[in-house]
Amino acid sequence: MVSLFDLLPKDQAPKLALVQDIAARLESAKRRGFVTAGEYQKLRARLPSRSAPLTLSDLPERLARPFTEKDGTRGRIVYIVPSDGRSVYDVHYLMEWADAFREVRLPSGDVVHGTGEP
Repeated sequence: MVSLFDLLPKDQAPKLALVQDIAARLESAKRRGFVTAGEYQKLRARLPSRSAPLTLSDLPERLARPFTEKDGTRGRIVYIVPSDGRSVYDVHYLMEWADAFREVRLPSGDVVHGTGEP
């Protein structure tokens, strides 16, 4: 199964913390004269200016379009793809696969019904 959430970077919080630490060390190195102004500018330009995690709304339209509903809602559509090593030409697997997403009961108790082409 593939969802729009799979397109967001994993473990964003620790990665952002690391980038902030690197930026702080770079600032300290600049203050202490360990890097020249030119080196500082080159290194600073390579660090992202964003300090917040990416969200579904940050994803480009072209990437998000297959997961976007007609009303613009993103993130509720999923694509069901075959498991690695399994074939959709195996009728037994195809029936098992179809049954697996025909009806999904969410933790909230809501039921989601799968649709699509075989």
